[in-house]
Amino acid sequence: MEKIIITISNDLLEGMNLASERLNKSRSQLIRQAIADFLKQLRQKEFDELMAEGYRETSEVSSNIISESLELQSEAAGKVWSKDE
Repeated sequence: MEKIIITISNDLLEGMNLASERLNKSRSQLIRQAIADFLKQLRQKEFDELMAEGYRETSEVSSNIISESLELQSEAAGKVWSKDE
């Protein structure tokens, strides 16, 4: 592990000290957990954004396929109906 020096506000330090006592964890443990949680949330957000983009692109492709399919069905139906008449 690496040691780092950080600067935080007095309010954050006070809150961290209270949480540290309440959870029976060191301040270092709290900071490590907070960073790990933040990075996990960041990765999840990035994944969610990629999934949303994929769904949007899939939706556009599906819409195009449906449009083309409807045109072909209409054309084919027109040929069948004209032969029946």
